[in-house]
Amino acid sequence: MRTMRTLATMLLLAGGASACATAPVTVSPSTATTAASATASPGGSAELEQFRAARDVICKTGSDAIAAINATIEGASPADQAAALRRVSARIKAAQAELDTLIIPAALAAFVAADTARRTERLRLVEELAQAIEVGDDDTATSVDAELNELNITTEAEEDGRGLLHCP
Repeated sequence: MRTMRTLATMLLLAGGASACATAPVTVSPSTATTAASATASPGGSAELEQFRAARDVICKTGSDAIAAINATIEGASPADQAAALRRVSARIKAAQAELDTLIIPAALAAFVAADTARRTERLRLVEELAQAIEVGDDDTATSVDAELNELNITTEAEEDGRGLLHCP
């Protein structure tokens, strides 16, 4: 049962990687700015579309990486599940670092701030879940898994409402 719950959580984190195919584009990760400190630009529709396109590339890349991790989890030992969740955590951190480089249109500044806060919380929960699985704490793992699933549902609804790809 643990394998299926963990798999379900990680699939939600992958955000339905099949949402949209994009042409290959390289986006360099940077930790120079954070979403909280990034300057929002006034932004018209062209700027919104540039943001959406750049974000979608980052999110598709992250979702594809997590989908590859998901493929390794079925039937895995608790130690391997924990290791897979740590790889998911690393992918979430990498996606956030890339997202932090984007110029945020003013129309999306509040969304981006809330999205970053939710991603930070998902990251914390994924790491807590990995630890609980690793030490065999099924009660904590089940509780954290449920909390993570609820947060993923909220996050995906917010992204869907703006026509954005789901992002790790």
